[in-house]
Parts: sequence; structure tokens; C-alpha cells
Amino acid sequence: MRFSGLVFLTAFASGIFGPNVSAETPAPYAFQASMLRTVISAQTDPRGVTADQLGNAYNFLGMDEKAEATFPFPDLYRRQCDYASNVAAKVSARDLIARIVNQRSPRVLVINEAHHRSLNRAFAREMLPSLKAAGYNTLAVETLSKAGEKAQVEAIQGNAGYYSNETQFAAFLYEAKHLGFRLVAYEADFSQAPAKDRWSWREQTQADNLISASNILTDPKVKLVVYVGYGHVSDAYLPSAADMSKTFMSGWFKLWTGIDPLGISQTACQSDLTTSASAFGYQAFLDANSAPIGGIGVEIVIHPGQPIFLHGRGNWRLQDRRSWVRLPASFGNLTAPFIVEAKGENDEAASVPLDRVLVSDQPDLDHVRLALPKGRFTVKALNSDGNILATAELVNR
Repeated sequence: MRFSGLVFLTAFASGIFGPNVSAETPAPYAFQASMLRTVISAQTDPRGVTADQLGNAYNFLGMDEKAEATFPFPDLYRRQCDYASNVAAKVSARDLIARIVNQRSPRVLVINEAHHRSLNRAFAREMLPSLKAAGYNTLAVETLSKAGEKAQVEAIQGNAGYYSNETQFAAFLYEAKHLGFRLVAYEADFSQAPAKDRWSWREQTQADNLISASNILTDPKVKLVVYVGYGHVSDAYLPSAADMSKTFMSGWFKLWTGIDPLGISQTACQSDLTTSASAFGYQAFLDANSAPIGGIGVEIVIHPGQPIFLHGRGNWRLQDRRSWVRLPASFGNLTAPFIVEAKGENDEAASVPLDRVLVSDQPDLDHVRLALPKGRFTVKALNSDGNILATAELVNR
């Protein structure tokens, strides 16, 4: 509530430009192949690919460092937050959220992400067990399709949504289902969008869908976690209660339900701390009264630490006791660029893989690593047409 309004409004507004792509994939590897084509296009004609499109493509292909460098969206706001004059202390973001949840027991919690940063999903996933223990039982996710809403615990299908095609997002959804959360889809149907003012229409439609699909007003047992992108987390009436033309989804939700959600932003600031594979260095700022410092319509601003990369991949991918694993030696005969995906022996063909990584140049082959748990896996190499170049078995002991 205390950081510069310009900073937060700029950050929030940037979230409206995310892709509105159908979740239905026409072929088993069509989606990831399209991401590889985006990367190739950026190399041949950089003017034809925007920074956010390329950052998202690298994110989907598991190249975290390139995603970070290509689309450094939150970096624009670091200094404003790091040098806020009223900061009295830093605390663990995880512990702060747990404390507030236990003290206030807010019925609705909204947390956001930067779509190109899988680190945000790793933190959200890390919070799920404690949120479930606090009574939260429903998870509404902006990216979900109706197929994703009905996703089974065994696998998150490629048609579960758009961003859920990224392996960390799929792991987040899998964890939620495994813990017993009910998944809820609430994105607007863009085929019904008006010719004008699509932005405000989307925010209001999302809020209306969320209220209906979550049963928040009809079932008193519902405790809701909402996972959104960028500015949808803000519940402020913008620019004012008299003129709500720039109000985001959470603001309309609050207006229509009378429920004031606890808003948590991961996209406004970034600290200079270093992450770890388990705690991620996530912290929050407190003021002189030991109250969390937030933003417009947001109670808590989380400060992820500076990422640690190994061969271009974030160390948060080592959750679940995973380790870095070399690619099959037989793939050394393939010509880059290509994608490598790893699935368990019994995983369904249409499921999002356990891990996916891009081999962009021939010298990369000796350095690229998959992040995998112990076990036996089927590993496939794919080209930009979605064709399988090679298949191998891999064991991580």
C-alpha cells in the first residue's frame, strides 16, 4: 500500500498483454514445436518477435536464464522497492504468509506470477501444503481450460491450459491435485469479447466466472486460492470507486462478493538475495510497525532472490529431490536446435513432461541438463515441426 503507485500501476498494466491462445493442441508436440519456432524466428528476424513472446518461449523450453534476460519485466521496479525509506526489516515471505493466514484466516488469497518466470510457480507450489493445512480447498488458476479443471492426479495434460504446458506449472497443478485441492477455471471466453473495451470486459468476466465456478457465495466451506498473472492480483478500485474503468479482476471480485482477498505480488520487486533450491531466498519487507509493505490493492510484496543458474537453468527445478542429469549420449548425433523431453515410463503421451529443455546450439549438447528425480525415463528429441528425432531410455540412480 505504500510503494509508488506509478510503479505498481505500470507493473500491473503490463499483464494485460499476455497471449490468449487456445489450450487445444492439434498434435502431441505442436505446442512446444511452436515455441521452438518462436526462438528460431527471433534469431533470423528479431523484429518479428516481441520480448515477452521470446521470454515466454524460453520459459516453456526450460531455459530460465534466457527467459530472464530476454524479458526482464520485474527488474524495472527493483530499485523503488529495495530503497523504500520505510523498510524496517526483512522477513521470510513464507513465514509471513503463514502467520497472516493463521491470524486472520482470510477466506480468499490471491497470488500472482510473471508468466516467463517459473521461479514464481516454484514458490507458489511450495506454499500449497501449508495453505491446505490452513483449510484452503479450492485453487482457481487463470490459465486453466475446462479440461484442466477436470485434470486427474496422475498427469496434467497438454490441453489443461496455456501456461500449464510449462513443466513447473504442471508440477504446481499436480501438487494441488495430489493435496486434494479442487481446480477451478475462470478465464474469459474471448470468442464472446466485445469489439471495444476488451480489457475491462475481461477483468469483469474473469471475476464473474470466478465467483460462479468457485461457489464462494453458495458454499461457506469454500476457502479459495486464486493464482493469476501480473495485475489481476490488485483489488483496488481504479482509478477510483467512482470510476472503475481500470479495475482489475480482484477488485471486481471484492466489489461483487464483499470479500476482501489477501493479495500477494511476486512481480513488483526483486531483492538482491541469492536463492536456494528449497527456500528460494523469498523475503518480504516490514515497516516500523512490523506490518508488511505492499502495493496498490496488494497486502504483501514478495521479493524473490536473485536466481542461481546452472547451464542456463534455475536451481528451483531441483525440488522433489531432483538432480541434474546429462542428455543421452546418442543425442550427440542430432543437429541443433531441438527440444528434449523426459517422461516417466508410464506417463501418458499427452501429458506435460517431467522436464523439457532446449538444445539451441551444437556445443550446448555437452552442457545441457535435465532436472529429474530418481527413476527410469523415456527421453525424446523433437524438432521445430513437432517430429520425433530420436528416443532413448535414461536412468537416474
